[in-house]
Amino acid sequence: FDSAAESVVADRAADRDDRVEGNHNLIRGAVGNALLFDGFTTVIDRPAADAPRLTGDFSVEAWVAQGAYPWNWCPIVTQQRDEQAGYAFSVGPRGQIRLQVSVDGTWQSCTSEDWVLPMRKWIHIAGTFDARQGITLYANGEAVGALPLQGPVAFAPDVDLRIGTNHA
Repeated sequence: FDSAAESVVADRAADRDDRVEGNHNLIRGAVGNALLFDGFTTVIDRPAADAPRLTGDFSVEAWVAQGAYPWNWCPIVTQQRDEQAGYAFSVGPRGQIRLQVSVDGTWQSCTSEDWVLPMRKWIHIAGTFDARQGITLYANGEAVGALPLQGPVAFAPDVDLRIGTNHA
């Protein structure tokens, strides 16, 4: 989020721009600038047709610095339908991180139970899914949670990808 001119952020990997809706500001990030979400109205919503097409194993990651823990689970990024298909990478009300996926018709959840995000410190967090090993969560490169499971993810390619808030 190096720039958010006129509420638009550039995705260099996908070579496209996305609109930032709601209240937000640019702040100093871990490297360059970061987007400060207000926790209520800020969202980046990419139409399903333009979202990355995930297949097989995948990972999601973000640099985050919590100013406050959310009241409930707050997605960092999600593309899921009614906990029946897709994935959600979230921060919890006690500072936990979580990656959820739909495997074999079951919504599976891996949470960092013994590790929480520190306040006001930039941390790199990631969640990986491997169809042979399951879910692993990382904070600054160290594993902080794991859920062994096997099978492919049932993705939700017809659902918009959202950053910063749940699907309504």
